[in-house]
Amino acid sequence: MSAANSQPRPSMRTVVQGIIDSQQSRALVQPAAGRAPLLLRVKGTLMCEEYDERHELRVMNCAGGMQAAESFDEYMQVVVGEIVALRDAVLMFFPPDPAESEGNNDHVLLSLWHEGLRSVLAHLGVPWPLGEALECVDIRDFDGLDDDRDAVADIDTWQILHDAMDRLTERCMGNTIDTYKLLGAPHEADGTVETHQDGLCWAVAVEGKFEQDFGKECDPEYEPPLPVWGRGSLGQNY
Repeated sequence: MSAANSQPRPSMRTVVQGIIDSQQSRALVQPAAGRAPLLLRVKGTLMCEEYDERHELRVMNCAGGMQAAESFDEYMQVVVGEIVALRDAVLMFFPPDPAESEGNNDHVLLSLWHEGLRSVLAHLGVPWPLGEALECVDIRDFDGLDDDRDAVADIDTWQILHDAMDRLTERCMGNTIDTYKLLGAPHEADGTVETHQDGLCWAVAVEGKFEQDFGKECDPEYEPPLPVWGRGSLGQNY
C-alpha cells in the first residue's frame, strides 16, 4: 500500500453497515398507513419448474418505518437511491492507489462494488428477478451524478433497470440461455425471463389488478416502447 493510502481502509461489511444505519436519513417517503400492498408477481415455467409467487415491495419512510410502496416508480427510486449511497461510499473509502496501474485499480473497485451491491440489495429484500438484475448495475452508470437529493430523484430508474437486465442476459447466455426483458404494459411494470424451452412473466400491481390471463403465455416478440417515468411521488411531494 502506498504512503498516500497508508490509512487503513474499512471493510466492505463496515461500509455497507454504515449505509444500512443511515438509510432513514435519505428517506423521502412520507408515512402512509392502510395502503394496499404493491406486489411483484412471478408466474410461469422456468427450467421445467413452475412458479406462481407474490412478493411485497416495501420502502422505508422518513420516520424509519417500513410500508408498502405507493408505486413501482417510488420503489425503484428508493432502491436506486440506496445504490447511489453505496456508490458514494465506495468512491470515498476506496480511492485509487497511485502506486497501482489503472487496470488494477479498476479491478479492485469493481470487486468491491459488486460485493457491496449484493449486500445492499439483500438488505433491501429486492426479490428475484429484480434483485438479480440490479446486481448488474455498473458503478459507472452514475458517472457525473451530483450528490444532491434532487439529482438522485431525477435518475431514470427505468433505464437503469433496462440496462441491468441487458447485462444479466449477456452474462447468462453462455449457460442457460436466459433472456431478461423489461416490457412496457399492461401493469405498472412487466417483464419476462426466458430460456430456449420455457419462460415466465413478472409484473407489478396491487392484488386484483393483475390481468386475468397473466402468466399463461408471453409473446417474446412483443416489445412496446419503454414508458417514460416521471419523478413520481418522490419528486412531486417531497
